[in-house]
Order: sequence, then C-alpha cells, then structure tokens
Amino acid sequence: MVAAHFIGRNLIPLNFKQQRREADFRFAIARVTDQADPVALMRGEPVEREELNRRFDALVLNWLALVYRQTKLNGFVFGYFHVSTVLPLLILTPAFLIGAIPLGVLIQGSEAFRKVESAFAFCTSYAKIAEWKALLDRVSQFESAMMHMDEHGQGGPRLRPPPATSFR
Repeated sequence: MVAAHFIGRNLIPLNFKQQRREADFRFAIARVTDQADPVALMRGEPVEREELNRRFDALVLNWLALVYRQTKLNGFVFGYFHVSTVLPLLILTPAFLIGAIPLGVLIQGSEAFRKVESAFAFCTSYAKIAEWKALLDRVSQFESAMMHMDEHGQGGPRLRPPPATSFR
C-alpha cells in the first residue's frame, strides 16, 4: 500500500493541474467565440490562435504526464493483484505437500488471505481517490477565494437568496 502511494502521490497535483488547464482552455475558447467580431476586425487571429495553441499544448503535456503516472500505478496495481492471488498458495503449498494440512485447509487459507487483503487494499482505488482529492482541493480553493472576497468587500453586492414566498 505504501508503494501505491509512492507511485501515485503525484496524481493529485497532476489532476488538479489538468482540471485547471481544461478550464483555462474552455475559457479561452469561449472568450474568442464571444469576441469573434473584434478579433476579426483587428486581424487578431494569429495572436488568438497562438494563445489557444499555448493553452492546448499545456493541457496535452499535463495529460501525458497524468497518463504516464496512471499507467505506472495501474502496472503496480495489476501486478500486486496477480501476486496477491498466488502468494498464499505459494506459502501454504509446502505444508500441503508434506501432509501437514489437507487440501481444504489450503483453499480456506488462500481464501481467508484474499478476503483480508481485499478488505485492506485501497491501492486499486488510488487513482480515483487522487482525482477526488484534486477536485476537493479546487472546490476548497474556490470557497476560500469567495470568502476572502466577501470579507474584503471586493465581491460587489452579495447574492442573497430570494425571500420565501408562499404559493397559494
């Protein structure tokens, strides 16, 4: 389990950056779309294209790093899964071969190991946990920025929920 964390620990910042890069790229596309007429009038297509390419390149580079790290983690997880399937049999087989335990005990021991190991194995879910952690970090960052804006009065008028009205 420590090895899964060592291999996958970079997934959290990579997922965080990936979400940020995707949002930046979507924002840039929406901005260019909204400002298409002024861009065309000022012949700013090369500048806008360069900016979109820069953001897209950053998105792709981060995505490649994310895929590389997830591939390493998946290789470890699947290797661990296959080794953990065979390991209890390898440990108990010598006792079975010398007649110290019957075949039923060998199978029961293997199944007991598998159940205990699967109860404690989080490494199969490590990539998803890292993705959730990155998402929570982004939401937390957004929340703290909004609280900072509210505290310093830079947010303009605060949004208030509409008054409750009764419908009859």
